[in-house]
Amino acid sequence: MYRWASCLMPYSTRILVVRHWGRCPTAQVCLREILLVSLLHRFGEDISTSMTINLLSQYPMRTLSVRAHTVPTARMRRAATAVVFLLLMLSGLGSHSACAAPAGRLLLSEVLFNPTADGCDYVELYNPSDTACSTAPLRFARITAAGTIGRLYSLGVPRSVPPHDYLVLTTDAAWLLSHFPKADASKVVEVDALPAWPNERGCVALVAAADSLMVDRLDYTADMHHWALRNAKGIALERRSFTTATAERSNWASASATSGGGSPTLPNSQQWQALELFALQPSDLFSPDGDGHNDELHILPSDLVATAGTNITVFDLSGRRVRQLCRNARLGSNEPAVWDGHSEQGTLCPSGDYVLLIEVYDPYGHTHRERKAVHLITH
Repeated sequence: MYRWASCLMPYSTRILVVRHWGRCPTAQVCLREILLVSLLHRFGEDISTSMTINLLSQYPMRTLSVRAHTVPTARMRRAATAVVFLLLMLSGLGSHSACAAPAGRLLLSEVLFNPTADGCDYVELYNPSDTACSTAPLRFARITAAGTIGRLYSLGVPRSVPPHDYLVLTTDAAWLLSHFPKADASKVVEVDALPAWPNERGCVALVAAADSLMVDRLDYTADMHHWALRNAKGIALERRSFTTATAERSNWASASATSGGGSPTLPNSQQWQALELFALQPSDLFSPDGDGHNDELHILPSDLVATAGTNITVFDLSGRRVRQLCRNARLGSNEPAVWDGHSEQGTLCPSGDYVLLIEVYDPYGHTHRERKAVHLITH
C-alpha cells in the first residue's frame, strides 16, 4: 500500500520534526514529534542535510518532512524505517483504504457561499476518475479558528457518483432546482445541514469520516469573484480545471451570467478548457513574402478577453524566444496582435514551426495560458 516516492539520502540526513499535512489536531502532531525525537535521540550528533519521505496510498499524497541528527547511511536507513513504522502505528494510516473509494476521490467543483435572501448554499462535487466513487466514507468539515477540524456534516444518503460526473449537495433542493432549471434533479442531494460558510471568507473542507483525513479543501475569499462584479450575491465560484490544484486561486472564477450565476450538476461555465479565447488568421501558416496574401499572422481575441491584459510571445521549437508581440495589452476584435515573421532583432525568421505562448490575466489575477502552433514559410 505504501512505497517510497522520493528519498534523498546522502551520507548524513536529519530527522527531528515530522509534518503530517491535512491530518490531525495539533496535540496529536506534537505527540508524534515528541515520540519521534525520543526514538531518534540515540542516533544523535550534529544537524546536517535534509530528507523528504512521501508516502503514497489511495488518498492524496502525504508528505512527511523530517529532520534528524547526523547518522551514517546504514544507521539512517534503520532510523528511517523506524520512523515510517512509528507514523503508521500512531496515525492509523493503514486504515485509509477503508475510508476512500479505491477507484479515486471526489473533488470540489463549485460552491455557492453567498446565496440570495431566499436561497441557500450548495456545493458541487466532481468525479474525475474512470470508475464510480461513493460518498459514503466522506463528510464536510467545519474548520475552526485554530485551523483544526471541528464538527463533521453528513453528505446524506450515500450515493455513487459515476465517472466524470457531478453531485450537488444543498439544504434546499426545491429552491436550487427552481433557481437553476437546467439542473438535473437526480444529481441533487438534500442534506440536513452544511457547515456555515461566511460570505467574506471561509473554508470548504471534504474529509474522510473515519479519520478526518483531508480529501479536498478550498479556502475562499469574496474577492475571488470577478473584479467587475458589483454584487456577487447569488453567484457561485466555479472550478476551471480539475488538473490544477484546488488551492490555486486562479483556478476559481465567478459563474457566468448566461448560466444564471451557477451550473449545478452541469459542466462548469468557466472551464478554461471549454473556452476558445484566441483564433489565428490565417489558421495554420503564413508567408511574409510581400505578395499581399497571408503576409502577416493575426492573433484575434474573443470577446471573453476584451477587458483582460494579454502577453503574446513567439518561441521556436528549441524554446528560444523569438519575439514579444505584446505585453499587458488590451486587445480588441479590431486591434489584433500581429506577427510579421520577424525576430526581435528585425530579421526575417527562417521557415519552420513556431509556438505562440498567450497569457491572459485580469486585474483580479485570474490567469489563462494557451499555446498555438503556426508554420512560417519564407522564400
